[in-house]
Amino acid sequence: MRSAVPAIALSVTLSGALAFVVASSIRPAPASTATARVDRPEADAVEREAESEDVTDLRMQVGMLEARIAELEARRGATARVPVAAATDEPSPTGFFATELARLDDRGEEVFREQVERVLEEIDEEREAAERAEELEQRAKQAAEAYEAYDTLERDLDDSVAKLGGSLGLDSRRMRDMKSLLGVQNQRNRELTRMWESGKIGDEELGEVFNENRAKHRAEIIALVGRANLGDYKRFLQEKGLGDTFNYFVAPWESWTDGDPGR
Repeated sequence: MRSAVPAIALSVTLSGALAFVVASSIRPAPASTATARVDRPEADAVEREAESEDVTDLRMQVGMLEARIAELEARRGATARVPVAAATDEPSPTGFFATELARLDDRGEEVFREQVERVLEEIDEEREAAERAEELEQRAKQAAEAYEAYDTLERDLDDSVAKLGGSLGLDSRRMRDMKSLLGVQNQRNRELTRMWESGKIGDEELGEVFNENRAKHRAEIIALVGRANLGDYKRFLQEKGLGDTFNYFVAPWESWTDGDPGR
C-alpha cells in the first residue's frame, strides 16, 4: 500500500499554488474616495465589470486545478503508469505546475528506487570482487609452499626410492614401479593445488578430490609392496622419507586396511 505522504504533499503543494494564483490574480482596487465614486458612477461600473471578469477568470483556473488534483488522486491507485501530459485532453500545464506535477509523478519514484538498487548491487559486486581477490592472494601464498615441496620430492625421487627399496627389499622392477607411482601421485597433487589456487574448485571440492586421491594411492601402494611390507612403508613415510607434504597427504598414522593398526 502506498504511503499517504505523497497525497498530503500533493494537496499542500497545490493548495499553496492556488493561494499564489489567487493572490496574484486579484488586482488591488484603485485608491478612491466615497466622494469620487459618487461623482464617477460610470467609472465604478467599469471597475465592477473588470473585477467580475477577474473573478470569472480565477474561478476557471481554480476549476482546472481541482480537476488536475482529482486526476492525480485517481492515478495513484491505477496499475498502469502513464505520463501526466497523456492522462487528459486538457492543455498540458506549464511553468510552476508542470514542474510540480512532473516531480509528483509515480514513475519518478520507481526510477529513483531502481537507481538506488543498481548502486547497491554495484557496491555488493565490488565488495565480493575485493574479497575474492584477497582469497586468491592467500591461496597463491599457500600454493607456492606446496609447489616447492612437489619440486623437492621430484628432484630427490631417485634417492628416496633407492632408500625405500632397500628398506622394503624391493627388486629393480618394483623400484621402477615405485618411482613411477610416486611421480604420478606427485603430479596429481600438483594439479589439484593448481586448480584450487586458480579458484576453479572450492575448499569443499578440494577436500573431496584430496581424499579420493589418498584412497587411490593407498590402494596402489598396497598392491605394489604387499600387506606384509605395508608397516615398513608407513614407517619410512613417518620418518619423513618423502617429505612433510607427502607424509601429510598419505597419513601413514591412520589405518589403511582391516587389521592395519595404524601407528
